[in-house]
Amino acid sequence: GGGESCPHCADDPCGSHGYHGNWEGLECRGDWVIEDGWSRWSGQKSAKGPCKKITNFHLPDRGLEGPFPEHLKYFPNLHEIDLDSNNMFGELPEWVACMTNLIEIDLEENDFTGTIPRAWGNLPQLEEVEVDD
Repeated sequence: GGGESCPHCADDPCGSHGYHGNWEGLECRGDWVIEDGWSRWSGQKSAKGPCKKITNFHLPDRGLEGPFPEHLKYFPNLHEIDLDSNNMFGELPEWVACMTNLIEIDLEENDFTGTIPRAWGNLPQLEEVEVDD
């Protein structure tokens, strides 16, 4: 499944390269199994068992164009989305409010329009949202 560890597969985004994974811009957590079957990174229990999950999506300043990428909703373990300094546009999607593990989202220096959806305020772990005025 998406994000499960497959160290010998080039198409596995998490792979066996620590938290940076095999794909540029993606970071994975939960790859160090310790006591009681819990995986831990930076002192936080992040995933049960040896499987890693994609938790960080970093593609700043890459010349990306278009609306907010809808496919990110298929990564439920994301803690951080960083798409700053690109050429993205359109309204910010309300479905981001379903990403309950999200802690930080950085969308500065893009051309998004409208307001931050009110539903984002219900995200239980969200600590930081960076957008332009």
